[in-house]
Amino acid sequence: MPAVPCRLLSRVVPLLCLAFSSAYADVITFEDLPDAYFFSSGDQNIGTFYAGITFGPNVTGLSVSRFGGYGDSGFPPHSGDVVIWDASDATINISFGSALQSFGIWFTTFDPLTLQAFDSGNNLLGTVIGDPNTDGTTGTSSFLSFLNPGIMSVTLTSTPGFFVLDDLTTDTGTSAVPEPSSLALLVTATVLLIGRTLLLRVKDRAP
Repeated sequence: MPAVPCRLLSRVVPLLCLAFSSAYADVITFEDLPDAYFFSSGDQNIGTFYAGITFGPNVTGLSVSRFGGYGDSGFPPHSGDVVIWDASDATINISFGSALQSFGIWFTTFDPLTLQAFDSGNNLLGTVIGDPNTDGTTGTSSFLSFLNPGIMSVTLTSTPGFFVLDDLTTDTGTSAVPEPSSLALLVTATVLLIGRTLLLRVKDRAP
C-alpha cells in the first residue's frame, strides 16, 4: 500500500471516531423553560422537567428580557436569554436517569464554585473548583466540567443566590439513533475517497 495514503488514514480515522462520539453529547440551554419555572413568575423548582434529569432543591430560571429581567451584567447567560439558579440554597443537586461519561456546565459565580460528581452508590468520584468570575456588577461566563464513566449525580455549591448556571452538557457515550455531525460526514467522505484511490492503484498495478 502506498505510504502517503497510509499516513492520511492514520490521521483521518481518529477524527472520524471523535466526530461520531461528539454527536452523542446533549446540551440543555434552558431557553424552553415554561413560565412556571421562573423565579419571578411561578417560582417552581425545575425538578424533572427535562427527561432523565432531576434538579433540586429550589432551582428556577432567570430571564434577561422577561419578568422584569435580573442583574444580567453581573451574572450573564453563556448563550441566549436564560440562566438557572437557586436563590436560597448553597447547593444545587442534579441527578441523572442513566450514567454519564462527562458533565459540563457554564457558570458565573461571586465566590468559588465547587462541582462534585457521584456514582450510583453516592460515592464521590471527584471534585472540580470554578474560580470566581464576577464582582456582582460585571461578570463573564466560564466552563466547568468533569469526566468519569458512571456519573449519576453532581452537586454545585457556592454562596446562595450568588451563582448562575447555563448550557448544561451531558454525554452518555451512547445513542440509539446517533445524528452524524457535519464533521463526521466530511471525514467519512474523505475515507471513502482514499479507499477508492487505493483500489484504483492496486488495479492499475495488477498484471
